[in-house]
Amino acid sequence: MTESSDRRAAEVLGGGAERASAFEFGGDGARPRAEGAATLGTVVETVRRILRADTASIASFSVEDRTITWLATSGFQSMQTGGRPVVNPLRGEFAERAAAVQDDETIIEVRGLAGDLPMSEFPLHSAEGVRDLALVRLRARGETLGVLAVGHREHHRFTAEERQQLEGLAEMAALALDNARLLDTLGAAKRVWEQTFDSIPDGIIVHDDRMRVVRCNMAAAETVGLHPSDMAGMSCAEAFARLFGERAAAYHMRPGTARTTSSFELQAEDGRRYLVAVAPVTGPESGVWSLGSEAEGEGHARSEAKPAGAGSPAEDSERRASARGHQQADSGSLTNWSVITWSDITTLAEVQEQLARSRRLATIGQLAAGVAHEINNPLAAITTCAEATLRDLRSEAETARKAQERGWAEYLEEIVRQALRCKQITRGLLDLSRQR
Repeated sequence: MTESSDRRAAEVLGGGAERASAFEFGGDGARPRAEGAATLGTVVETVRRILRADTASIASFSVEDRTITWLATSGFQSMQTGGRPVVNPLRGEFAERAAAVQDDETIIEVRGLAGDLPMSEFPLHSAEGVRDLALVRLRARGETLGVLAVGHREHHRFTAEERQQLEGLAEMAALALDNARLLDTLGAAKRVWEQTFDSIPDGIIVHDDRMRVVRCNMAAAETVGLHPSDMAGMSCAEAFARLFGERAAAYHMRPGTARTTSSFELQAEDGRRYLVAVAPVTGPESGVWSLGSEAEGEGHARSEAKPAGAGSPAEDSERRASARGHQQADSGSLTNWSVITWSDITTLAEVQEQLARSRRLATIGQLAAGVAHEINNPLAAITTCAEATLRDLRSEAETARKAQERGWAEYLEEIVRQALRCKQITRGLLDLSRQR
């Protein structure tokens, strides 16, 4: 780039890009995407002003989908896109040459665009009355990312100086497009992480060194009937009180409690049981959230002086805004940070209790079977001996008379009856053991 073009670039970059149209990559309005789109809009406006062109635009290619996506434009008068990227089919000789990976041609000039070439190849530029167009490949890290298109509505031949300027501006545009693509990838990864974090059925809370909630997932927020953003800045004691009750919060969240790796089971006031785990946060030493400001601390001190739900809506909104507004990177912010997770184990605990009862009954059954077997043997001997003695007493008249007089026969018959009764009891124990 020449010295004059450098001055013009500085003027344009310093003055903004109010006439450029930068499309967000997607429709969710994520900050990384918006930043990348704004940068591309500034680049195309800079290129158009430096080269004194009528239009300038940046597009990316998808060889697999056979599409070309126009990401940012400047100088277009009739295009109504609603802030969305414009996707066209990748077709035609010039589009194919611009997207070619092996072609070493850097700048491709297209002449007579408004009248001679079909509108299907360059629909955006044809609709603007662009006659001459220069396409410059945008390459980064050995890969063709897209194309920079500079157009004129009147016949125009690009001079050697303009071609040199185009090559220099294309390097800047390639860097901006590559950064926008990286921001898009970062935003997509962030959304995947957030969706994964929120899809976990267990409650998760991340708190800082002052026991303030930094982030929580959807399951944790829904448990207390709030949105995750509404819990940012809430004290862990208040969150615990809403989740498990005042007694649990007073015991587990009391001041001075060491935040070490631990797990414990507790029962909430509604009778449900939870398994709670606490783990210190370890990770990078920078680039993490920090809730550190005196104003925020004063706001939280005021909120702690009131029971949950006692503050006015305006105060609650101020507290949440303060918590979100002071999230910043801090190299020491990981110190004493912790992650608290909990899962509802009420059903699991009930099943475990039923299993324990079944095991106890099984043990009792085994014991009963052993006892019944050991008792049946002496009972059988007692019954046999008593019946034999009774037969002997009745076999002779003299012994029968004496047994009758002294009641020996009745005693022996009672012994037999009680022994048989014991056998019935042991038989019932055996039946119980077989059922278990």
